[in-house]
Amino acid sequence: MAIGAVVAGAVAFAAVLALLGQGSGSGTAEVRETLCEIELGPARCPGLPKFGPALNARVFFDNHENAGRNRERCLRRAQEFLSACKAGQPVTARFFTGRQVVESRIAR
Repeated sequence: MAIGAVVAGAVAFAAVLALLGQGSGSGTAEVRETLCEIELGPARCPGLPKFGPALNARVFFDNHENAGRNRERCLRRAQEFLSACKAGQPVTARFFTGRQVVESRIAR
């Protein structure tokens, strides 16, 4: 299983959220972006050493196979990372619309 396009630790969570859901107050429509956030356990992902620096962060955004726009695809990523990382620790996937978590799933 390929973990795919992982947007990792270099993307600060607060910085990305600061870009989302921002209305200008001048009557413009609010941006309603979607994101898929993955949270690994403290051991991160020892089962995928080839991704090295990309998985140094415990929390990162993921867009593999459009997970950042598809809620169900995002939520399935928790189980995929749990299986691939082989860390034996829970993995959480969270799907955001704007600044709100729409749904989350924990794979154990």
